[in-house]
Amino acid sequence: FWMPYKELGRASNLDGALNNISLTLSPGAAEDAVIAAVDRVLTPYGGRGAFGRESHPSHTRVRDEIRVLQGLSIGFPLVFLSVAAFMTNSVMNRQITLQREQIAMLKACGFSRGQVGWHYFKFSLVIVVVGSTLGVLGGVALGHRLVEMYHLFFRFPQLNFILATNVVLFAVLVSAVAAFAGVWGAVRAAVRLPPAEAMRPEPPANFRISLIERAGWGKTFSVSLRMAFRNIERRPMRAVLTCIALALATGILIVPSALRDGIDYVLDYQWDLIQRQTVFVSLIEPGPLRALADFQHLPGVILAEPVRSAPVELRAGPRKRRIGLIGLKADGTLNRIIDANEHQLTLPPRGLVLSSKLAEVLEVQPGDMINVQVLDGNRTSLQLPVAALSQDFAGTAAFLEFGELNRLLAEGDRITGAYLSVAAGEWPRFLRELKETPRVASVVIKNGIRASFRKTTAESIGLIQKIYMAFAVVVAFGIVYNSARISLSERQRELATLRVIGFTRREVAAILVSELGILTLLALPLGLVVGSGCSTAVIQSGNTEFVGL
Repeated sequence: FWMPYKELGRASNLDGALNNISLTLSPGAAEDAVIAAVDRVLTPYGGRGAFGRESHPSHTRVRDEIRVLQGLSIGFPLVFLSVAAFMTNSVMNRQITLQREQIAMLKACGFSRGQVGWHYFKFSLVIVVVGSTLGVLGGVALGHRLVEMYHLFFRFPQLNFILATNVVLFAVLVSAVAAFAGVWGAVRAAVRLPPAEAMRPEPPANFRISLIERAGWGKTFSVSLRMAFRNIERRPMRAVLTCIALALATGILIVPSALRDGIDYVLDYQWDLIQRQTVFVSLIEPGPLRALADFQHLPGVILAEPVRSAPVELRAGPRKRRIGLIGLKADGTLNRIIDANEHQLTLPPRGLVLSSKLAEVLEVQPGDMINVQVLDGNRTSLQLPVAALSQDFAGTAAFLEFGELNRLLAEGDRITGAYLSVAAGEWPRFLRELKETPRVASVVIKNGIRASFRKTTAESIGLIQKIYMAFAVVVAFGIVYNSARISLSERQRELATLRVIGFTRREVAAILVSELGILTLLALPLGLVVGSGCSTAVIQSGNTEFVGL
């Protein structure tokens, strides 16, 4: 929460004091020169060093989030627009097939190719207008929901959804291009159709036995199924496009489920395998090691392990990062350091253990030397080797053995906090006693954070899952319906002939259903591959300094 600067200073008996300064630079000012000047002024007063907005954690977090959204805003529309182009092409092909005679009459009566083509392009224009209108309305509703979701995570003071006119125009333009691209092939076939040929019904496809029959497996299938295989092979391109479209619909459903499973894994890894404490308690300022005994004597405390942290700047060549260097016991059990094989690492007596993400950012590996500039106290500057890398999904982190960090800081055995394991039955008494403990700055309850994170994440993933489910159902229904309608319209005489020669309604229906069933079965494995690839791409786009994946 926020309070006016002067009132807070008076309330804390620190009128005129400050602990942060924010600067806005004039146009053309050199950021590095300003930072150097600010450091010269503030260092004698305990300043920890100025840094630009690009290095600010909040800016980095929002920038990474925007980068993820940009990736999603390109990838998924490509999927849906590809399906839209295919479906529009299928609809127009069916329309033209059913209106062959009308096309012939128009051209025989003097209508030009351009007039006939424009007539059918107007069909796609209606689709674009209606679809774009519904899409904009749906996009506005989803945009408001997306903003509400970001309020859950970031809690911006103000974040409103604004409908940008240029974005709407661009979306309509791209949708129109996708629809017209799908229509072009069908319209081109319509305008090139000679009147004399168009007056006749479309000739049936040449009979050819299927690959399954040529392989000698024909007798193992029913007559209806064999006819379905033959029809698929007669129009291979349509079958391939139908499979791809159905695979995309399948893949869409995998992404939110993969996200949910991935988040569950990260939560279990981070808060069960690594962080096994009940609560983390931090002090207002570093205190003596004997303060750990005070925490150990609180009601219900089973185990207490000290923590020493210090703000530092790690520099490897031109790359640098400001983080809190964490000092832990070499073989601590409450906050463990885990390697890529999920084995606990023992902190070496000298040397840094970096998270894999921090090592990636600094472009270092075990054995490399890193310059460590302490930003507090005596501001020690030293060179330390990278001893090992840890697997930590919390992003960037650096660890040093507890005693070694205190030795380097030259402040004696001091702690800045403690990890505590508390018996469940003593939890209320523990909290009451902890509230009376002096010099405690903050208390981080693991289960509370975990429950809050699960709640906000469940809401966001639930929303994404509903959206993707709706899209997948619409896409799959549209593809299957159009394929069935097209197949029925193209094979009316053939199916009627089968009824005349004795085929039952069930056998005739089985021909159409079997064809769609075969294409669906072929599409499912491809959909799993597509969904896995999309999930990998989405997860990798979320690989940032705050979430190391």
